[in-house]
Amino acid sequence: MLPNFGLRLRQFVFQPLDQFLFSEIAEEISTGLALYAPNLELIKVRIVDLGESGKSDLPGLQITVTAKIKDEDNLV
Repeated sequence: MLPNFGLRLRQFVFQPLDQFLFSEIAEEISTGLALYAPNLELIKVRIVDLGESGKSDLPGLQITVTAKIKDEDNLV
């Protein structure tokens, strides 16, 4: 069992949507993937402010994670 499994993204819920927050979220995702999915190579974390991009009238973020499997020959 992994009692601490997961990312702590809830800590960011009521924070101001700025570049500092986006960096913190990207770091949390990067750290979590390294810890819980070491077989993945993180390519990119893209964070879009939905309100600023015009995709929504409400505040929110769209987070896209791009990764690839490090060793596809040894999949279980």
